[in-house]
Amino acid sequence: MVMAYLFTIVNSLQGAFIFLVHCLLNRQVREEYRRWIKGTRKPSPTSQTFTLSVSTVTTSTKMVSWGEPFFTEMK
Repeated sequence: MVMAYLFTIVNSLQGAFIFLVHCLLNRQVREEYRRWIKGTRKPSPTSQTFTLSVSTVTTSTKMVSWGEPFFTEMK
């Protein structure tokens, strides 16, 4: 019974273990995380301005009664 619990715990932590080993042992990944963390702490030197423009579209509809033909023939 104890082995079943240990098996379940080890298997559930397998993804986290692989992620940590990959990040701790790979120099390029560590450097990218350092850059990302340093970039999120410091405000960017250039401010960005975003402009949102909204346009309205007007559509017209024509009501057709049951007495009129919907499609007309072209002559």
